[in-house]
Amino acid sequence: MNSGFSTLDYPCDRIGFWRPTGAYPQMSDFSFPNILDLFPQHISPKRSRSASFLIWYLENYYRLDAQAAVDSVCDFRGDKGVDGIFVNDNGQTITIFQATIIESETKSIGDKTLRTFDGTVNQFRSAESIQALLESKPSPQLTNLIRRLELISKIATYHLQGEFLCNVDQDANGDGFLATAPHLSYIGATALNASYISDERDTPIHTPATFDIVGRDVTKYMSDTETKVIIAPFNSVFDYLQMESLTPYLKQLISESSLPLQSIEEDFAIDSSGFSTTNFVRWFSVKYGGSEDWHDWLKMHLMCGVKTHIVTSVEMGGATANDSPFYKPLLQQTAKAGFTMKEVSADKGYISMKNLQTTVDHGAMPYIPFKSNAQADRGTDVWSKMFFYYNYKREEFLAHYHKRSNVETTFQMIKSKFGERLRSKTETAQVNEALCKVLCHNLCVVIQSMYELDIDPTFRVAA
Repeated sequence: MNSGFSTLDYPCDRIGFWRPTGAYPQMSDFSFPNILDLFPQHISPKRSRSASFLIWYLENYYRLDAQAAVDSVCDFRGDKGVDGIFVNDNGQTITIFQATIIESETKSIGDKTLRTFDGTVNQFRSAESIQALLESKPSPQLTNLIRRLELISKIATYHLQGEFLCNVDQDANGDGFLATAPHLSYIGATALNASYISDERDTPIHTPATFDIVGRDVTKYMSDTETKVIIAPFNSVFDYLQMESLTPYLKQLISESSLPLQSIEEDFAIDSSGFSTTNFVRWFSVKYGGSEDWHDWLKMHLMCGVKTHIVTSVEMGGATANDSPFYKPLLQQTAKAGFTMKEVSADKGYISMKNLQTTVDHGAMPYIPFKSNAQADRGTDVWSKMFFYYNYKREEFLAHYHKRSNVETTFQMIKSKFGERLRSKTETAQVNEALCKVLCHNLCVVIQSMYELDIDPTFRVAA
């Protein structure tokens, strides 16, 4: 019987421990309307009660921060039965949520409701079914969530599961159906009580140490003969991120950090991906009426090696910026860093005569597919040759082009390790924060390559 956290090791791993049953105060009153007292901060005229319940659950059981929990919920008209989606990249799981609040004390959830939910989850069973779901024109919120989480590219290797959240337990018929559906979990009042981790738990008591850091950007403290503690005031870090002058230095550090892999990388890929911000934009929904607030985002464009996923150049742009103009500066920066390029792959969003010619001018072969309305004769030999190569030797072309999937892996590595959201408030700080994520990624790649490829990292030394 799946009546609890049969597949939910992740929330416990995320905070580092699991509470034995009964060790902390129980939360036993999930009856209506008392349950609403648990999440008054999430109740809004624009949000259903069940959505507020799900946000509270993600905060307290998955230990997501408030904003991440809100961003995971898509309970609107046209949501195709999906109230929320959460992707655990470390555990490689995709969880589809449906939540409901039962007002009657005598009612329970049976197999009919759970069978319907099973059909909801099955909409995500494959890349084809997800694409069919998108083509059925679901709500804009669900569409954007599916695309932001990149479900189509992940579903082939991730485990799909469903969680039905409710304030009452299931009946015997529900138990019987869950026994035949191991990919589904039912989280009712009993499971919520048994698995609750109190935020009032006891923590070890340590003797406080006080340091005077007034007037200093950084304070160094020797805790013992072997350990040095460096304290940076919280605001100082964000003050530096606000500086526009920091941006070129971060880009230079990213380029410098890729240099130890010059002898390894010769094939490269270019793509872009969005990073959500804390800023909101307002738009008007013609279909449903009324205005809605959505998180704004920045788009990162980068070039990476396809063997190690090292990032050789990066540019930041607006959410709606066209991809194609970023291709040339990315390629030129990689060439300037000293990389010898043989192949460059990118999707059809980057196709243009200038981009093809720039690639050839740097001694590399461009593998960029053509759009359906492209014409053979555009006045340049490079365009014509690549057009006929793409159309008449498609299989050979695609064998090279599919190396582009490595840049998607690179974005996945960055987001899973360092997060897909930008916490800074201003655009300058957001750009610098995103570049810091890329720099940290490159350092991880270099360290990994030291052991796997036996490289000896050396960097330029100032004269």
